[in-house]
Amino acid sequence: MNHTNILSFVARLYAFAIVAVVLVLGGCGSYRSPSNSLNVSVSPASITMPVNSSVTLQASGSLSKYTVLSWTVQEASAAGVNCTVIVQGPPPPDPDPACKANYGWIDQEESIGFVPVTMVTYNSPARTGAFHVQADASVNQMSGQAVSNITVQ
Repeated sequence: MNHTNILSFVARLYAFAIVAVVLVLGGCGSYRSPSNSLNVSVSPASITMPVNSSVTLQASGSLSKYTVLSWTVQEASAAGVNCTVIVQGPPPPDPDPACKANYGWIDQEESIGFVPVTMVTYNSPARTGAFHVQADASVNQMSGQAVSNITVQ
């Protein structure tokens, strides 16, 4: 290989390296992944209610078929108590006694097929306090949540 061929080879290698760097760096920041946030809201967003009473809560937003929607009472979940009762027919099953006394509980109809249950009933406990019912939604690697702030007097 003579001196001219070596210079030509090095020049082509150098040009290839520059093109490769431009392609790699030029692509940085140009790809935008879709938002992983799912639009969810719960109504009413806040309510005041008496002890031992109930209210209907409804989730809305980007809740299509196949959306997994779960309902929880935040204070109960933090204490390790499940206060969501899946109702498969009348009468609804009794909730955990801790739910009745301390947190309130959610009556949720059993899901049929792949359609999310967007309407539930929150039953207030036998005491006053502030409680938070949370709806968590997820579908196709997107998720969202909303909370209803409930004051029991």
